[in-house]
Amino acid sequence: PKVYAGLGQSFLQRKIYQDAINQFKRALELKPSNVDYKISLAKTYQSMGRLNNAEKYFQLAIDENPKNANSLYLYSLFMEKKGDKQRAIINYRKALKLERKLYKAYLPLGKLLEETGQLEDAIAEFTLGLKYDEKNPELHLALGILLLDSNDSSKATLHLNKAVSLMPQNLQTRIKVAEML
Repeated sequence: PKVYAGLGQSFLQRKIYQDAINQFKRALELKPSNVDYKISLAKTYQSMGRLNNAEKYFQLAIDENPKNANSLYLYSLFMEKKGDKQRAIINYRKALKLERKLYKAYLPLGKLLEETGQLEDAIAEFTLGLKYDEKNPELHLALGILLLDSNDSSKATLHLNKAVSLMPQNLQTRIKVAEML
């Protein structure tokens, strides 16, 4: 199954989607309980724009191992792209409940919470994310902007300055922060 899955990954990278699907399905025939092969199939279908098939395989992966935080995270990204913000939020939270240190989930969850008007929850998620990934410039920047919008300028300045110090080469971030301050 690893060989078929490897071929599938190769075809997926080259955007030869139908061949990728065939290889991932062969891998699943040999090892039906493999979550990674189901996720790979879901990503392939998503790349093709076949969202119903993608959702089916994401769900099969989650059903196979409901305690796999990464599967829930990837499903959340999918749901967010699909436009289902509430299901994305629910699944980001499930993923983080299983694995608090899944730092890559805090930023998109916080941004979704902010978009849906849940500002205090967004601040809490950004803050918690920084607990696990204190050198993440995007989290500092997002939290700084949100705090600035919430009229907490002293904390906002701290996080905005931290974002700039972590990304000194990023001129766009420096300009954005300078404009805000």
